[in-house]
Amino acid sequence: MDYDIINLSTVQCHLASFKSRLEELDYYGTGVECEVYADKIRFSVRTCAHLDDDYKYESFTFWTDDGSYNTVDTERELLKQVDEYITNLPTGMDVTKQRFIRTCEDARKLAAELDLDDEYVNPIFALAKKIASNIITHRK
Repeated sequence: MDYDIINLSTVQCHLASFKSRLEELDYYGTGVECEVYADKIRFSVRTCAHLDDDYKYESFTFWTDDGSYNTVDTERELLKQVDEYITNLPTGMDVTKQRFIRTCEDARKLAAELDLDDEYVNPIFALAKKIASNIITHRK
């Protein structure tokens, strides 16, 4: 049997580029992987914005034997999907700010349940509102 040479260095270059772009987003942890099976190719991107957060995983798969599950027509388009996903990720700081705002909203609800005086909680919510007005949720 005659085998074609597969240029794995090209795949590694794409992975290195994706990894570099993820690192620029300043997350606590990131990673990108490629899995090659007999019937599919899968790229996985993982991000973690903060030490206390769980990793978020997003996978992009191209089935080579049965394309009925595919969201793209070629492996090249699969790479474009991964690229677009990374391009549209918020920065790690933006994710942390969103987390802070959610925490403040939870604190407001708790303060209301405990019937705390607004004098004590309003400064916290004023700060949260200021941060929320400056947040950029996604870079384009």
